[in-house]
Amino acid sequence: MDLAEDLGMSRTPLREALVRLQNEHFIQLIPRHGMRVVPLSLEDLRDTYEVLTALELTAIERLVRSNPDKRALAPLDQALDEMDAAIKQRDRDAWVKADERFHRTLIDLCGNTRLAAMAYTLWDHGHRARMTTVRLRPALGSSNKEHREVIEAVKRGDWREARALHAKHRARTSQEIIALLEQCRLGSF
Repeated sequence: MDLAEDLGMSRTPLREALVRLQNEHFIQLIPRHGMRVVPLSLEDLRDTYEVLTALELTAIERLVRSNPDKRALAPLDQALDEMDAAIKQRDRDAWVKADERFHRTLIDLCGNTRLAAMAYTLWDHGHRARMTTVRLRPALGSSNKEHREVIEAVKRGDWREARALHAKHRARTSQEIIALLEQCRLGSF
């Protein structure tokens, strides 16, 4: 069966979407045989987190230097409140959604659309790892606490502290996720 026909769309936008997925290393197009989802290795994940962290640190510095008011930062506070509520309700799926909203909002608020586009692609690569390990992570409350510390530094206008706190948070969570994948013997997923 033809995928374009199954989806009820023309071949051109489907082909463009598949080429984009291939360029972003999500799939491999195999001439005359179709495609396959490209597994993500632990080394790929380490590289992804390293670049994503650098982008987020730049986004944080840009955000703080823009001197945002409380209204601009309100979506971050709201995401943090939702993360706290999700922990109290023991709803890890809700926590993941709120955590993702927190990180994406942090990136959006920096005002650099190219940085945001790159970060979103990397965020999507890391999504598989987060979803594979979220139920295995011992406690999500540490992330909430670390996020709040970052936002408090942002509110004080201290971009150096906000960057340092976020770098520490990213190092801890990246290491935790990769260690869980190694423990589960998932060399690629």
